[in-house]
Amino acid sequence: MMKNGLKRKEAVKLRRRALSNGNYSLYLNIYWKGEREYESLNLYLTDPKTSLERQTNKSTLLLAEQIRAQRHIDLQAGQYKIKRTMEHTSFIEYICNYRYAY
Repeated sequence: MMKNGLKRKEAVKLRRRALSNGNYSLYLNIYWKGEREYESLNLYLTDPKTSLERQTNKSTLLLAEQIRAQRHIDLQAGQYKIKRTMEHTSFIEYICNYRYAY
């Protein structure tokens, strides 16, 4: 945290979502140049009851943080592109872009 309680904004944030079984799913919240994207990491945290489960959660969080840092570096280097939705385009533009994207 910075002076006066101001927080630095990050382009890539690591977030967690509670699951129905009590575990947590980890995902990335990417906000870059006015575009937002969510990326599921398929990594999960459990409710730790033993030291082995606590160690597993720590290693999972470390891996997720490394992925977050790599996405941030890729964004700054221009190697990671946010997928654009075709919500506000005409049907013809959508078909032309779809055909050339694959």
